[in-house]
Amino acid sequence: MDLALEVLKLAVPTIIALVSLAYAIKQRKVVKKEIAKKSYLESAQTNLSEAIQRLREVELPSLSDPNCDLMADFEDIYFDTNTIVEDLLRAYFESKKTQFTLKVSFELVDFGETDKSYSERNTRKFNDFSQSSPKLLIDLSKSGSFCIYSETDILDVQRRLGNSPSFDPFVWSFYALRFALSKLSEYEEVYETVCPSVVKQANQLLEGTVEQVFKVISVPRTVEIDLKEFSKTDDIAKHLIDTLLDYTHISEKLSQGISELDSKLTKARKELFLKISA
Repeated sequence: MDLALEVLKLAVPTIIALVSLAYAIKQRKVVKKEIAKKSYLESAQTNLSEAIQRLREVELPSLSDPNCDLMADFEDIYFDTNTIVEDLLRAYFESKKTQFTLKVSFELVDFGETDKSYSERNTRKFNDFSQSSPKLLIDLSKSGSFCIYSETDILDVQRRLGNSPSFDPFVWSFYALRFALSKLSEYEEVYETVCPSVVKQANQLLEGTVEQVFKVISVPRTVEIDLKEFSKTDDIAKHLIDTLLDYTHISEKLSQGISELDSKLTKARKELFLKISA
């Protein structure tokens, strides 16, 4: 009996040491797991900030804004549109006609995959969209570089330069939304816990905008314009930008969509911050 007691006395410290070691190992695993979780959430937060920043870089000035400066706010689009205005005014002074008919068509130029050198790219042009769908624009915004141009002829008028406004503001918006979606998809399961359906909302915004743009470019159009309805050359330019690109309709919906998405993503980032700080 005494021997058993002595053995037990000797074993107890060992057992306690082993239990303590097991507990310490378990605690270290818990701590490591928490550190890894925190690091993962911090990466998700950084990703989210990059998505938000890119969306905030989208610029869609309003044509109805009294402070709108066409030259500063629309840059190349303004200069391309102004060549049409100049041709119309020249035709008016030469013929005294105020009513003109514009024939408008559209061309998409795919410059190929951006990860290849320019010489290796396979440039393609599309001006017949009868066999295409909005998916064409979505696919191109994922992996390529492209532009959409309008082509405007004025009936019975010889144009001097042939410039016509492009869809650059919307194309850049496609890229921004695709960038944001790529960032969101990397940590989608995290964002869904703090802001359910936010990735779905971003996808719907991109698809909806693409459909609106495709609807405009898929069918050539005839535009009637009467110079007597305008008192300033910039008013003619605004009307042309709005009419040829369906600018106001698309930009207002897109701006509202981006603003709502930004608000949700900003809230999600705040929630992530609280999780990390807890």
